[in-house]
Amino acid sequence: MSLTEDLESVSEQFLAVVGAAQDFALRANATVVEALKPVTERLAALPLSVQVPDAAGVVSVGFEFAGKLLGEQKAFAEQLLGAYQPAAAAPKTAARTAKAA
Repeated sequence: MSLTEDLESVSEQFLAVVGAAQDFALRANATVVEALKPVTERLAALPLSVQVPDAAGVVSVGFEFAGKLLGEQKAFAEQLLGAYQPAAAAPKTAARTAKAA
C-alpha cells in the first residue's frame, strides 16, 4: 500500500468517526431542544430576540468563508510545492550531467 493510499484510508476512517460523533451530537441536541422548548418559546416572544441574527445565514456565511479560505490555502500549498520542485529536480540533472562528462 502506498503512502497516498494509507493517507486516504486514515482520512476515510477519521471522517467516519467525525460523522458518528456528529450523529451523536445531533441526537443529544434534539433532546435538549425538546426539553427546553417551553423556555425558548418564551424567549422568542421577548423584544430582544429581534436582534438575534438568523442562525442559518450565519452558518452559510461562515462556511462560505471557510471554503474560500481552504481554497486559498490549497493554492498557497501548491505554489509552495511548485517552488521546491525545480530545486529538487536540479541536483538530479546536475548529477546526470557530471556522470556523462
